[in-house]
Amino acid sequence: MKVLTLKHVTKSFDKKTKVLKDINLEVKKGEYVAIMGESGAGKSTLLNIIATLDKATSGEVDLNGFNINKLKESEAAKFRRQHLGFVFQHFNLLDTLNNRDNIYLPMVLNKEKYQEMAKRLESLANELEIESLLDRYPYEISGGQAQRIAIARALITQPKLLLADEPTGALDSQNTKRLLGLFNKVNQAGQTIIMVTHSALSASYSKRTLFIKDGLIFHELYRGDLSQQEYLQQISEGLTALTSEGGLD
Repeated sequence: MKVLTLKHVTKSFDKKTKVLKDINLEVKKGEYVAIMGESGAGKSTLLNIIATLDKATSGEVDLNGFNINKLKESEAAKFRRQHLGFVFQHFNLLDTLNNRDNIYLPMVLNKEKYQEMAKRLESLANELEIESLLDRYPYEISGGQAQRIAIARALITQPKLLLADEPTGALDSQNTKRLLGLFNKVNQAGQTIIMVTHSALSASYSKRTLFIKDGLIFHELYRGDLSQQEYLQQISEGLTALTSEGGLD
């Protein structure tokens, strides 16, 4: 079953600059896709279009049966809360709310019942090992702990698609490994994930890696039966080909 389909998607910010030139992509339910590319290649623009934070200049973007490129802004905000989960590099937690209320926030905005919020959080808190953090505030916990709170907030709405933008960028190596392990765990439970990353190691946890160059999908790799180390090697070789005319930032 397809969760996301992009057909001939382009994005221009002015008449001379076309950031995305012709993106065609299908993502099936339960996939875990990493998107890599040089700075300015269009990967963040692509993620923003999928996230309904921006609109494609042309082409079709179908998410779970909705043509999201035609949503009005008021409709897009509601759609994001109901269908998408977001994990950002810098967590985007509110220091004025404790961690429990940060996690509840998208469900509060959807006017869900407290009993349902508490039920979902109980399961997530156990899975993410955050029970002891719920009554504390974001400024009272470590970066790795804050990212787990952010993941809980993203997952509590039971999103059709989890979008992650450089989710390990602010983490040390130990917390990076832990976060990617959590992503693997929720993906194995059926969660569809799209992650933008500069890190070959992070991408090696995915099932498929897309390389974007000059607004086009330059190459893609499937993990298949490869070990993580073998897949990491292929991703590294793909990055070498991708960046042969310039380095990643």
